Amino acid sequence: GEVVGATNNFRWNDSPVSALSRIAEASESAWTQPREWAGDITSMKAPALVINDFNMSTISPGS
Repeated sequence: GEVVGATNNFRWNDSPVSALSRIAEASESAWTQPREWAGDITSMKAPALVINDFNMSTISPGS
């Protein structure tokens, strides 16, 4: 896939451990800026993941 624009805030209801156990594909890690900055964290390195049976469940109000 390709990121082509912004979307609403979505919630997901799944255990992180369970989701990570269903990883089907992972890209090379790449530097990126986190969406919500926390203190001194201005960038992070992480892979894109494809997780089997992962679904967004609801739209949440967001800013």
